[in-house]
Amino acid sequence: MYGCRGAQEEIPFGFALFKERIMGTEWDLFLRAAAAVQQLVRRPAGSYLIVSHGAILAAAFRSIFGISPPSGRIRPLRVQFSNTGYSIFKYESGDARWSLFKHNVTTHLEEAGDLEGPIDE
Repeated sequence: MYGCRGAQEEIPFGFALFKERIMGTEWDLFLRAAAAVQQLVRRPAGSYLIVSHGAILAAAFRSIFGISPPSGRIRPLRVQFSNTGYSIFKYESGDARWSLFKHNVTTHLEEAGDLEGPIDE
């Protein structure tokens, strides 16, 4: 089967087409994430928990900081989330400014590993 060469491994051509049809292009993902961020900032002030797939979270991260999807093979910023990793952002509506306080925090996994035996309810 023909493939397209990725940064570190060969990706089967069929998978690349499947991914684009299901997830869309990087620009499609970026635009969906940016629309979700816009909906979020229109909500009343408060704390919100956003749970999603890492790809859409990374696209939202890039949209928040105004980093458009890469063109070609050059990737100026790679945003990754570990499974169950979380980030903490703050939005100042008066200044329309975002701040990133923590990214990809997974300390809760270490704490969960310290548990012994079943948890009583």
